[in-house]
Amino acid sequence: MTPLRLLVAGSALSGIGDGLFAAAAPLLVAGRTDSAVLVAGVLAAHRAPWLLASLHGGALVDRSDLSRLLPRIDLVRALVLVVLTAAVATGTAVIATTYLAAFVVGLGDTTVASGLQAAVPRMVDDDRLEGANTAMFMSQSLTEHLSGPALGGLLFAVAAGLPFGIDAVTFVLAAALMARSLPSGRGLGTEDDAPGRMGAQVREAVGWITRHTAMRRLTVMTGILSAAQAGVLAVLVLLLRDTYGAAPAAFGLVLAAGAVGNLAGAAVSRWMSARLSLPMMILLLGVAAGLAYVVMASSRSVPVAAAAMAVEGLAVGVVFVTGLSFRQRATPPRMLGRVSAAFRLVVFGVMPLGAVLAGLA
Repeated sequence: MTPLRLLVAGSALSGIGDGLFAAAAPLLVAGRTDSAVLVAGVLAAHRAPWLLASLHGGALVDRSDLSRLLPRIDLVRALVLVVLTAAVATGTAVIATTYLAAFVVGLGDTTVASGLQAAVPRMVDDDRLEGANTAMFMSQSLTEHLSGPALGGLLFAVAAGLPFGIDAVTFVLAAALMARSLPSGRGLGTEDDAPGRMGAQVREAVGWITRHTAMRRLTVMTGILSAAQAGVLAVLVLLLRDTYGAAPAAFGLVLAAGAVGNLAGAAVSRWMSARLSLPMMILLLGVAAGLAYVVMASSRSVPVAAAAMAVEGLAVGVVFVTGLSFRQRATPPRMLGRVSAAFRLVVFGVMPLGAVLAGLA
């Protein structure tokens, strides 16, 4: 099996666990409190590390051996999920431990996600970049957003701690596969990798994005759409339970419908990019996602909500693949980790704000 296929397999395994966590963590907190803010805060805790550590995580990617760095991070994330599983089993500080796990898992993601996006251009030729990005995205969508959430809702109904225990196992297996598949040796990095230089390296990447007109606009537009999506996802479990009167498993199924849309979006992304500019695609698909949210707010039917989420997911799939390929080509190779982190700092960093505002609303 080629290194890229091993990496896709590792990403898929990790994605299953992430999907389990995304579905089970809000259900776990919602079962122990009536506070919408506390429920929405799970997503906020998961995304908050992007505001706090993503830029330095990107700098770490550019100066590190990814085949050693990323597996170690996943092993740490596995450990914290073992702690959460034990907390659920004993009924000890469940909400606090859920928040801790969400934060640590998100903290690891700030470096792992940037590392994977920086590694792919080093593993394939330029003419295969869209295909590699599509394979990575589709594997993540099939697991993190489709099978994982659907399975998470079902497993939570069997035993509240079961999804988190399985998530820990997936992180261990993903670490093993990444250790075998990621390129060894230091990244292209910078000439001076002394610890005191990390701040300057971060500022270099941020300055490059600020000066690059297309990258700056792409970052701002995607960030706005990301905040809106986070607000919807943060309170979706409450909408389905309290307004729709749906069973817990419906939450995972609606999330899974969004993943089906992700797959469709990735599949048509090359076709759309050949016909529309990237800014025009983001504008049109942003409108489509907004209309889908209106349908979800107006309906009381789980199938209708799932269909609307699929439309929203299609928009995300197209924008992710085309935007990522554009960013990888436009970015100087030695800055791939830092630029990826800076972009995702905005896209994911606004999610806690969107989540908290939605919880308050």
